[in-house]
Amino acid sequence: MDILNLIKNELRDKLTADIPELKLVRRFNNDIQRYVSGESSLFQPPACFIELVSPRTFSGTGGYQNDYSNEMQIRIHFVTMQKDESNDFDRLYELRSKVYTALAFYAKDFDNNLGGFNELQRTSEGEDLSFKGLGAGFIEFQCLFSDGTASRDKGEISVSGITTVTNVEKA
Repeated sequence: MDILNLIKNELRDKLTADIPELKLVRRFNNDIQRYVSGESSLFQPPACFIELVSPRTFSGTGGYQNDYSNEMQIRIHFVTMQKDESNDFDRLYELRSKVYTALAFYAKDFDNNLGGFNELQRTSEGEDLSFKGLGAGFIEFQCLFSDGTASRDKGEISVSGITTVTNVEKA
């Protein structure tokens, strides 16, 4: 499986396990805007959406090894229903706190030498209170990740706390 899918699935599973009241956790696809505009009603709040923002360029770790690492931005979008039309956003802030608590400093090394990501560090957050009846926000995290899915050499590579043991011997 692709390392980016593994990371997204891991974050989904972590959020689902730590925040059982979530009705949906999935990949971000401009879902909140589509929900408000009436294009889509495929989810009910509270929900979280995972956006892998910037893993598009990679740098090799050196030598003949095809193990790649990069800094990644991960944005978690979250949405709740408001109690009424007032400015009462308690549910939004409660969900924000739960998302932050679930993911802050979370790290994962995947089995089968596929790579992983180091501790998630919050870099920014915000909210969008313009949606009628909804409270929406995001938290952006940064981490380093390692992709060992196409490594050629057998050996150990360490990238900022992530150790990947590649599983194919050099010819």
